[in-house]
Amino acid sequence: MTILSDKWIEQSLQKSERPSPEAPIQQELCDLLIRRCFEDSTTFAIRKGLLLAAAFDLFIAAVYYSAVTHSRWLYSPGQQPRLFFSLH
Repeated sequence: MTILSDKWIEQSLQKSERPSPEAPIQQELCDLLIRRCFEDSTTFAIRKGLLLAAAFDLFIAAVYYSAVTHSRWLYSPGQQPRLFFSLH
């Protein structure tokens, strides 16, 4: 199985299981990213492997940032809005 062709991707996808993210929005993002990778590989003549790797990075970043909470941050509106972090 050579990595330079896109055939290995189809073979790997056939062996893989569908991801089961915790939230429906994560599933939608995952489906959208995979669909766009296959569409854009043809449209823009970019290898599927490269697009899938970038989609993976984007998805993992989205999952990470969704886990970062906004607790202990205080917003102060006004002419010059400010954001403060509270230690208590």
